[in-house]
Amino acid sequence: MCTPSLLASVVPKVSDGLSEGDIVLVDFEAWTDDGELFDTTRQDLALEEGWDVDEDELRPMPILLGGERVVPGFEQALLEAEVGEESEVEVPPVDAFGKHDDNRVRLYPRSELEKRDINLQPGAQVEIEGQRGQIVQTTASRVRVDFNHPMAGKTLEYEYEVLEIIEGDQEKLEALIALDYAVSKAEDFQVTVEDGEAIVTVPDEASFDSQWFMARHRLGHDVFEHTELDGVEFRDEVTREQMEEHDHGHGPGAAQAAPQPH
Repeated sequence: MCTPSLLASVVPKVSDGLSEGDIVLVDFEAWTDDGELFDTTRQDLALEEGWDVDEDELRPMPILLGGERVVPGFEQALLEAEVGEESEVEVPPVDAFGKHDDNRVRLYPRSELEKRDINLQPGAQVEIEGQRGQIVQTTASRVRVDFNHPMAGKTLEYEYEVLEIIEGDQEKLEALIALDYAVSKAEDFQVTVEDGEAIVTVPDEASFDSQWFMARHRLGHDVFEHTELDGVEFRDEVTREQMEEHDHGHGPGAAQAAPQPH
């Protein structure tokens, strides 16, 4: 199991400064300049703002500094942070999700998108010709689609605290599982490390999750880049009962229809 210090209670460590390549545990909330909460690790706050989240879904998350996993302005602030101190930073669009580009807002004939069975409700997230966008306006004949990032053009305000620097190969591996796969699911993995070799027992829920297949490839790269481990063995933990439940839930041909890594 992931250690309690990683995903539950945390005791801050004294740091002489952070640098790229460090893995840190961060608690934060992020707001747009018009007062909308758009990202947070704080469960109580999310519930107060009306988010639909599962119990204990949100918690402090590991961040790989220099890994470009968060917007550049926030990452730079983390590099300059002191462990255990609460801080704030305002991040302009150029250091967040970029300026809003009017050239990425396009008009389509409504009939063309209806033929593709695309949801034309304003606010709907869609994919058209390999690009993700948002329906911003629908009329009787035309549809306006914005292919900018939803946060493009917005100034972001972060309140955050670096709780600890994650050290030790086992702790780093557990943190990377959370980072590459899902923070809320990482504690279901069992990790053991001995003589530079790690064994990761993969829970049955992840064994049938296409997102885990993709995360596993990223994880393999990150482990050798950011730990001293010489090898990692992944073991899928699947019982007869679990397999029967999975097959029953998916029906005949489920194995052939399972998503493939890409």
